[in-house]
Amino acid sequence: MNNICANDHIRKLLNSRTFQKKEIGLYILLHGENKNKYLDEIISCSQCSDNKVRLVAIMVLSSINSKKIVPLLEKSLSDKLWKIRAIAAISLAKYKNDKAIPVLKTIIQNDIPDHSIHKRAIEALGKYKKDELLSIFEKMLSHRRKASKIKAIDAIRKIGSHDAFQLLVSAEEKETDGNILSRIRSAIQSFDQRSPDKNN
Repeated sequence: MNNICANDHIRKLLNSRTFQKKEIGLYILLHGENKNKYLDEIISCSQCSDNKVRLVAIMVLSSINSKKIVPLLEKSLSDKLWKIRAIAAISLAKYKNDKAIPVLKTIIQNDIPDHSIHKRAIEALGKYKKDELLSIFEKMLSHRRKASKIKAIDAIRKIGSHDAFQLLVSAEEKETDGNILSRIRSAIQSFDQRSPDKNN
């Protein structure tokens, strides 16, 4: 009985005409379970005129693993709020959806001040394992933040091609930071050097 009341309470919050109540309901779902039960309400919130409501709604949607939400994430790639575009793109990378690539590249190349999203964008772009993205990861190897460097190294390792291998070898010669150097060497060792074009 209590669970039913709680579920009804969340639905009432999500359907409220008050933006703040919608936001509260979404945050409850973000840190809770059974998100799929409220998918219609979450979708409605993702189209809300209020920036805060849309932001939390896309955060909730991105935490749901279902191809059904892909069209919603694609639509959010053109949202006026950059953080919504970023979260949508990072989430779409799980499905290797190519529509997210331009947004991810922009986030990385613009060197946004949000450290967490920057490194998550590098990690997300690495999931595509495309040689054509190596130039972006190469630039990140000289980034001022260690977290971004590490994510770039991991992304290059995942690509697993001959060019990726050579890029890491070159980076090893230039790197002076001990921790980063150790990460590069570990990535190099993960390659099958007899056939570096074979992805791990």
